[in-house]
Amino acid sequence: MRPGFNAAVENWRRLSTAAKEDAATWDRFAEAELQILSHQPQDLAQAGLMLEVLIDQIDGRSDGLDVKALQEVHRLLLRQSLALPAAPAPRTSAAAGRHVGGAA
Repeated sequence: MRPGFNAAVENWRRLSTAAKEDAATWDRFAEAELQILSHQPQDLAQAGLMLEVLIDQIDGRSDGLDVKALQEVHRLLLRQSLALPAAPAPRTSAAAGRHVGGAA
C-alpha cells in the first residue's frame, strides 16, 4: 500500500538530504516526490506542501525571480492555511433532516 500524502511529504523531507547518496534512497525519494506531485490538494496546506517540492526542484531563472515568486506564493498559502479555523464537522443525515429555526 502506498503511503498517504502526509507520509509522502515526511519521507520526501527526510530523504531529501540523503537522496543523492545511493540509488535505493534516491528511488524512495523519487517515489515520494511523484506521489506528492500527482496529488490533488485538498486544502491550502497541501497546496503549500506541493509548492515546497516544486521550489526545491526548480533550476531557476538567472535573476532568481521565479524561485522568489514561488516562495512568496508558498508563504501566502501557509499563512492562509494557518489562519483558517478548523473545518466544521460534516453534517449527519439526522442533522441534515432537522427543521431550521423550529421544532422537528
